[in-house]
Amino acid sequence: MAFSMMLSFGACSGTKDAFADIKLSESQRTWSNPDGKYKAIIEEYADDSFTGTLAVATDKDIVYLYAEKETEKDGTTLESQDTVFDIASVSKTFTAVAILQLAEKGKLKLDDTVDKYFPEYETGKKITIDHLLHMSSGIPDYCNNPDPFWNISGFPSLTTI
Repeated sequence: MAFSMMLSFGACSGTKDAFADIKLSESQRTWSNPDGKYKAIIEEYADDSFTGTLAVATDKDIVYLYAEKETEKDGTTLESQDTVFDIASVSKTFTAVAILQLAEKGKLKLDDTVDKYFPEYETGKKITIDHLLHMSSGIPDYCNNPDPFWNISGFPSLTTI
């Protein structure tokens, strides 16, 4: 199984769905932005040493897209920019760094409670950002048992949908 990674130099916020017009096929596993200003970046990433799935982007443009001829879990669908990868706990480190950078800039405090940002989540009055970072918030397992977490007042229970 190949290693897969999505690398981005921004969020491609300039378009609604930046990947919508780019489709990789079984025979064409790469796509490069034709704009000459990206030539150096494309040369950096467009070599044969990478195995997996890779997207390089700026705030406005997709620069480079590559996908190995690996399949998704179903064994038949080729990986593409639309593939959803289970990255599990890898994102915890990135999230923690981003939160600490925001705290350093004074945009939030580690002792802020979750209800400051999600007022509809009543239990958030008892949970701080520090609790979230240390995984001591008491929030139930929303992946394996989502109903207690997502049944926020005003929303139907998942079992009633």
